[in-house]
Amino acid sequence: MADKVIWALRTKYFRNPIRYVGMQRIEDLEIPEEALREIIYNAIIHKQYSGVPIQMRVYNDHIELWNNGELPDTLTAEKLMQKHSSYPRNLSIAGVFLAAGFIESWGRGIEKICSGFKNAKINNPTFEAIQGGVRVTFERNSAIKGQSDPINDPINDPKVAHAELTDRQLNILNIIEQNPNVSRKELTQKLLVSDATIKRDLQVMQKKGIISRIGGRKTGQWVIIK
Repeated sequence: MADKVIWALRTKYFRNPIRYVGMQRIEDLEIPEEALREIIYNAIIHKQYSGVPIQMRVYNDHIELWNNGELPDTLTAEKLMQKHSSYPRNLSIAGVFLAAGFIESWGRGIEKICSGFKNAKINNPTFEAIQGGVRVTFERNSAIKGQSDPINDPINDPKVAHAELTDRQLNILNIIEQNPNVSRKELTQKLLVSDATIKRDLQVMQKKGIISRIGGRKTGQWVIIK
């Protein structure tokens, strides 16, 4: 899922500087890619899945990513920037990410993010506990200075993407919001349609970038992207 988000940012929003090493053309991402991927992974691992979807807003000079879920009582937004213990909200997802090599170890995410931005000579992101969740804000390296109006695009407005769904697909989305572990069989029973129909609807929603699947068919979870 992180790669899909990065691809959307690369193709729709970012200005990607080009450099050459010998005869090889290299097109770097505007934002340090590993740090950006780590920000997205953190949002997935720490999200409260009984709440609303992860939300991203792209501005001309910065990007905001917000995920639902309060910080632990022993942790504040300020302490996130310091050395701290890991409190993964979703242990199963964190375990899958660790086993798949998406993350190196629990508790080093913020350190990797800040290191990536420092190497790219961009100010560190800021973290805020706000509106029942955590918002990370980070600068764009090729920003249009003095402009901070949000870019008008479906990635900023989930309603645009959701408007393209059928009533049944919207019902599927609502069920996934309530239970990310819901199986295809359970969806067929709840909506009184065939397995082939549910499979096709899920594939459509995945291709639209609205949902993604983490893990296997039996033990995995659905993640709402937008």
